[in-house]
Parts: sequence; structure tokens; C-alpha cells
Amino acid sequence: ECTQMVPFMVWAYRNGSQEEFPNQDYYDQQQIDSINYQYLTDSLKGICSPVGEAWKQCTYEKPWIVLHDDDGSHSSVYGNYLAACVFYTVFFDESPAGLFYPTEIEDTTAEYLQELAADVVFQNKTKWRAGVDAPNILPVINSPKNEIIPALLEVELKWNAVPTVSSYDIQ
Repeated sequence: ECTQMVPFMVWAYRNGSQEEFPNQDYYDQQQIDSINYQYLTDSLKGICSPVGEAWKQCTYEKPWIVLHDDDGSHSSVYGNYLAACVFYTVFFDESPAGLFYPTEIEDTTAEYLQELAADVVFQNKTKWRAGVDAPNILPVINSPKNEIIPALLEVELKWNAVPTVSSYDIQ
């Protein structure tokens, strides 16, 4: 058995990368990030967790759901939850519909985020390589499925202290 890489496609800054590229907005930066994470996933023969794509779609469809924290870079409780739902969908190859959600999130918003996560992964399974080699991933997850979302939410999705590959380093 071997390890399966699952690159975590991050989301763009709320206002794009204004310091590095002043003419880029959120959608421009996310498009570049998405292309680069797809390239990385293909190169590693991994499975992409397309969190950034889910954020982009949510931002376009329901801009009143605030995914970014106040700093415009990190995630809010909504952004964390959407990321957890995307990871769940990728890991288990099934929708997170009906699973746990934090009390701070309204019922209809939680349902939307769950459906969105599943739609983003399932509509492009080939692109993200989701469902490919899933048997190599699932045995390492020892928690019952209903405990996965709370466990993922416990992980701080604040990546400023974690070394990552900048999307601009790959181009």
C-alpha cells in the first residue's frame, strides 16, 4: 500500500493578490490557483481537494455567505465548513448531505454548502481525480464517518504559518 497525495486547493484572497498582481481580482487569482493545483495533482497522480473551486462557486452564487475571515485571507466558520465538506466528499466519494454542521451556521446555509461541496467534486471527478484509487485512502481513516466533519473542523485552516506552494511558483 502506498500513500496517496491529496493537494488542498486553497482559496484566493478576498480581493485577489493585490500586492503581487494589482490588476487581479478574486476570480482571476482563483482561476490561476485552480489551474496550478490541477497541474500539481496531475503531476503527483494525486487526488485534488478542490476547496478553492467550491469557494469560487459559492462566492459567485451566494456572495452574502462570508467565507473569508475579517483579514480577507483566512476562513470564517462558513469557509471552514465548506472546506471540511469538500474534503469529506473527496475522501468518501459521497455527499456530506445531512451530516453535522456547527450551530453558528443556519440550516439552509449548511444544506447549501453540503450540496455545493458534492456538486463541485462530482461534476468534475475526472479533473480532480476524485474517486480514483479511493481504496488506498479510506483504510487510513479510522473514525466513523459521522465524526469526520467535526474532526476536520478542529483543524485550523489558517495557513499563514504552514509552508505551501504558491500558485505563482508553479507557473
